[in-house]
Amino acid sequence: MKTAIKSLLLFILSVNFSFSQTGWIHQNSNTGKTLADVFFINDQKGWIVTDSTKILMTTNSGMTWSAQTLPYYYPLRTIFFINENTGWAAGGYNYIVQFGAVFKTINGGVNWNLISHTGNVQSIYFINENTGFAGLDESGDFESGGSILKTTNGGVNWNYTFYNYIFSSVAFKDQQTGFAVGHYWDDTGHDTSLILRTTDAGNSWDTKYKEGNNFFNFSFGLRDIFVKDNKVWASGVDSSILYSSDGGDSWSRQYVPVPQSMYSIQFVDQNTGWAVGGSNADTSNIIKTTNGGLDWFNQKSSNNGFSWLYSVMFLDANTGWAVGDYGIILKTTTGGLTFINNTYSEIPGDYQLHQNYPNPFNPATSIKFEIPSSGNVSLKVYDQLGSEIKTLTEGYKPAGAYEVNFNAEGLSSGVYYYTMISGSVSLTKKMLLIR
Repeated sequence: MKTAIKSLLLFILSVNFSFSQTGWIHQNSNTGKTLADVFFINDQKGWIVTDSTKILMTTNSGMTWSAQTLPYYYPLRTIFFINENTGWAAGGYNYIVQFGAVFKTINGGVNWNLISHTGNVQSIYFINENTGFAGLDESGDFESGGSILKTTNGGVNWNYTFYNYIFSSVAFKDQQTGFAVGHYWDDTGHDTSLILRTTDAGNSWDTKYKEGNNFFNFSFGLRDIFVKDNKVWASGVDSSILYSSDGGDSWSRQYVPVPQSMYSIQFVDQNTGWAVGGSNADTSNIIKTTNGGLDWFNQKSSNNGFSWLYSVMFLDANTGWAVGDYGIILKTTTGGLTFINNTYSEIPGDYQLHQNYPNPFNPATSIKFEIPSSGNVSLKVYDQLGSEIKTLTEGYKPAGAYEVNFNAEGLSSGVYYYTMISGSVSLTKKMLLIR
């Protein structure tokens, strides 16, 4: 009996060790509530807001989280810090009339004070300790409504610019230039997506993108926007991402690997970014690009249709967090390079090497493989002459399903082969790189 228990513990430890070394790992939030937004100011200190007036805080990179319940009931939806000490959290709800509030901390989240009442705040963004912006949802029973707010005294007072759009995200390139995304709906299905731009610190806003959508096909509504230098990305719920390379003057669509929706998007430079959202059995709730969004590939696949992520935050190309339904917190220290899913119910019945996706690809693609028993595994890429190009993974792995991303940056167009070897099993598939 002791031997059996010892073997079981060793197996569990080996699975957890493998999980913690790569890909996206789960962190314990100690709550089953919806986590709406995450913000890290450095690699140790971060905060998460929930839909139950709780703010979670960590000072050890998410190993442990403490919870603080605010004294007033407002479901929180957004959080932003300008430095380690000064931050804002906001939210609200619609019930007959709109209720909302902005809370502020000046001691790193130890204490939070209610500083202003607003409508239902969806997004908050500050460009310095005094000047900030917020997007509101002020919808009625039959038609959407909203506002863009501006403060110049740290959030105590706000000036409203009214629209009939829900503004779910606000982001700034610098002290003067910023963007806001909104969506309009009514009970007739005449829905519209909107992107506004300001070049005078929010004193005026110009329409840079507007498109009618079909509510009944559920393809409406921009949810998030991110700006990096002169490049801008906006994500929503129609299986595509809007992209501008000229500061918002013109827009094109970047099609993604069939997610149902993408609620949050972030880039760490002009090439590397992630988007998170909802998923069904055949889709992914985390996607990544390494070429500015020309190609997106799946990182983490959900095994059911009830796993939704609402916010993603990266500090650099490797370290990031994503949060969502049922208190889920995911962290990666590899840029999400490999996702490993090892559970007793999911141990494969046979060795499998799947076709890479996307294929053809440029320059990144994802390769999945499965092993039914623990052992040494290698996955390597070769050119047409049989020369080894890259080792994607090599070493001991517990039984399970694995996914590895291959970036062919610097390689020429052509056919390449990838081979998985585990014990006496060797499997090879072909992939095509097109520049």
